[in-house]
Amino acid sequence: MKRQMKKLILPIAAALVFAAGCGTQAATSNAATSNTSGSVKVKPVHIAVVSLYDNDEWSAQFLSGIKAAAQAYPDVTLTETQASYNQAEMVSQLQAVIAQHPDVIIVNHASQPSALAPAVQQAINQGIKVISVEADIPVKGVAHANENNQQLATLSLNALAQGIHNRGNIAVIWVGGFTPMVQREVSLKAFEKAHPDIHVIATYGDASNTTISDTMARTEALLRQYPNAGQLSAIWASWDQFAIGAVKAEQALQRNVPIYGIDVSNQDLALMKQSNSPWKATAANDVYQYGTAMVNYALRDAYGESIPSSIWIPGALIEQSKLPPQGENIHDFFLSILPSETSLGSSPLLQQLEKEKQ
Repeated sequence: MKRQMKKLILPIAAALVFAAGCGTQAATSNAATSNTSGSVKVKPVHIAVVSLYDNDEWSAQFLSGIKAAAQAYPDVTLTETQASYNQAEMVSQLQAVIAQHPDVIIVNHASQPSALAPAVQQAINQGIKVISVEADIPVKGVAHANENNQQLATLSLNALAQGIHNRGNIAVIWVGGFTPMVQREVSLKAFEKAHPDIHVIATYGDASNTTISDTMARTEALLRQYPNAGQLSAIWASWDQFAIGAVKAEQALQRNVPIYGIDVSNQDLALMKQSNSPWKATAANDVYQYGTAMVNYALRDAYGESIPSSIWIPGALIEQSKLPPQGENIHDFFLSILPSETSLGSSPLLQQLEKEKQ
């Protein structure tokens, strides 16, 4: 596969954001040099973003947040790669990025996080800072950022249980290997134990460039297997790409089995708003702010500040009955329901850098 790499040199400066989650925020070090006026001494910072894929709206929002934050601070170079779901290609791209010796590498998703460990260890050994996004790479020194996936799964599953009155047969669309899925499965198992009258009668799912069409086909087969009312009470989709495929399957067969999901985008909201849409609720966070937060943490790391070893991004349940008005941007919607996300990763250093850009 031909290596896909693009390099953007952006004068940098961005929105300010505060840390939420499990890692303890460490005290700011003195490594960020100041001049006699109290302003930060600006230095060039090269941030590389190595993604497993970028063809869905989650990725589009995340990368958009990264680019916006990069443009908000002074003197930043941003490099991006994506591997079209090919883990071996991702390793190759990561090695090529390490050869450029950036200040910080953001590793965005991985189907097999351990496969990236040797290259990540090489980066750490060379003094390159590494932040993993939804990919718990087993290397000491990596800062791990994750959506609060157990929280998101619990919110979504509890909405499902309430919707079917704690009783019935459900299908689960899920795929193993990915860190978010592993974390979401923990909540699923706890949910099954706590709800003995809810039975999982089918589990399927795959992540690829054809996830939506594959999920649509497999959900159509499921619906044909259970054609009668009451045989299938709900579908739990552990990723919005799965939910989109399930919605399309139900539309094709004119079925209306309730769907409960995780993650959200403008495309998802449009599907949820359609007349007689089966997509009842989804649990999610502002992925755009997630992206800006990663640049904030990357810059702090590059300037010598200590950052948390674990960064957790909070989320909220979005119900079909409480969707934002038509035309409202998903980012603006999250500002009203999760205002704390706008300060993820914030620090006085970043405030000073922002002033230097102005």
